[in-house]
Amino acid sequence: MDGAAKLIARILASETDIEAQARAIAAALGDCGVPTEIMRGFAMISRRAGLVGHVHEEQHKPAMRAIWEAADAAVAYDGEAGKSE
Repeated sequence: MDGAAKLIARILASETDIEAQARAIAAALGDCGVPTEIMRGFAMISRRAGLVGHVHEEQHKPAMRAIWEAADAAVAYDGEAGKSE
């Protein structure tokens, strides 16, 4: 692994900041010769893949109903939400 690849791997492993990760990925794409005009497309593709993963997870291990019911039980609704006095 060359120096740039090691740096990128370290950033991706240690940083939780999405901006730092985006810069690392942009650097890697630039090193691969990807034109800057289409780099955003790679970000879009990766986010769609994540969305597909979330949909798959919800289909096989549904959690949304339990989350909704827990929130509904935890917060009393008085019918006045959003009304100003």
